[in-house]
Amino acid sequence: FRKLANVLKFKSDVTLERYLKYLEEAYIVFSLSGFSAKAGERLRSPKKIYTVDNGFVASKAVQHSPDNGKLMENLVFTELVKNGFEPNRELFYYKTRNGKEVDFTIRNGHETSELIQVCYDLRNSDVEQREIKALTEADEELKVSKLTVLTWDDEREVEKGGKTIKFKPLWKWLLKGAQT
Repeated sequence: FRKLANVLKFKSDVTLERYLKYLEEAYIVFSLSGFSAKAGERLRSPKKIYTVDNGFVASKAVQHSPDNGKLMENLVFTELVKNGFEPNRELFYYKTRNGKEVDFTIRNGHETSELIQVCYDLRNSDVEQREIKALTEADEELKVSKLTVLTWDDEREVEKGGKTIKFKPLWKWLLKGAQT
């Protein structure tokens, strides 16, 4: 909140936090915590903010170029929520010990059932390797059964470290109802 308050030139990050809570209560925005087995660490983790509709982002954001990856990530988040995953209870993001971030971590009880990365464009092999590395590191730490990369149009499977990572086009994932 402090960083955002500085950017928006708020005199108080407490005021900004209160305004964001009002937007959450109205279901306009959602905050997503980072996953940790320790509740205190979850509460202290930086929050990622998602909007209920990509139209809000497109109409109000000042952008010099379209950020299709961020819009895709927001769409995946809203679809996961529509399919019953409760943010900060069953749905989180995750940062590995080495600081690599996984966009979505789906929890069922005490187990992580799926890790999801969202990436619009995988034409650059460095980007693909970054996404795979984040998933494999998180898998080593959380012991997950399903690893997914949602893309704009890429569909295939990659074997890495004895695990299968499924690359799936967003449209196919949406048609299946984001079932895990």
